[in-house]
Amino acid sequence: MQYFHGFNRGLTAVLLYYDSKKIQVNNLKTLMLVRSGRLWILDENIPAEIISFIDLYIQRLVKNGLIEKVLARIGIHEWSKAEENLVRVNGLGNLKHRKQVKNLFEEVKVLLGECIFACACQAPLEQTNTILLINFLKNNSQMVQNNQLDSQINLDTSHFFVLMALLYCFDTLYLDIKEHGKLT
Repeated sequence: MQYFHGFNRGLTAVLLYYDSKKIQVNNLKTLMLVRSGRLWILDENIPAEIISFIDLYIQRLVKNGLIEKVLARIGIHEWSKAEENLVRVNGLGNLKHRKQVKNLFEEVKVLLGECIFACACQAPLEQTNTILLINFLKNNSQMVQNNQLDSQINLDTSHFFVLMALLYCFDTLYLDIKEHGKLT
């Protein structure tokens, strides 16, 4: 506790918990960015074995439902509910500490959206995952329209990353063919 002067044990535990979540999701995003694909490539100095291992690992994660799990985490990530639970168990301190915890909470949610975006940028998602993205955005926009979400919650940055990921899933080759008259 020597590094957390002025923090009670509950607040320290909460800060460490959300910081660890942020680190985990940031590592997942880094793996998504390292994989080879259609938009960017890494330095040629990285051994091909490492790149192929990461590609296979990410493909396995996606096949095992990574996109669905990340969307579920974004969907249930509401600060008001988390804050309510933390206040109930005395896990938050004063306003300064609440802001620290809330910022970590929101960073995790944005990083989850960035993971989906990075995954879709490098390789098009399969049809089932694309439909998951469409349904997620549809359900969340309907909840905002019907005021089922808190007045403070709206479609946020993580939702825009999901929307951009969805746009990367669409094949625009037909438009290129129609515009130029031939396949380029």
